[in-house]
Amino acid sequence: MLEIARNTLRRIGAIGLAVLVSVAFPLLIWAAAVFCITHIYREWRALKGWVQKENLACSIDNDCPPGYVCVGGRCLPDATG
Repeated sequence: MLEIARNTLRRIGAIGLAVLVSVAFPLLIWAAAVFCITHIYREWRALKGWVQKENLACSIDNDCPPGYVCVGGRCLPDATG
């Protein structure tokens, strides 16, 4: 593995390697950002769908998502803020 890196460095030189790295890092950052935003959106959509179910049953407040309380066996938005 080390020999491959040495041969590559000799072939393209330090400047070529610097150009390659300077192009790769922004692309990796954008890929990570897109992955994170997609993951957050999917979780939000799943939570939204879970909260909007008609028969969201609960027995205690901890059964409900944040911002909701258990009232009469159903999760309702917390009116106290």
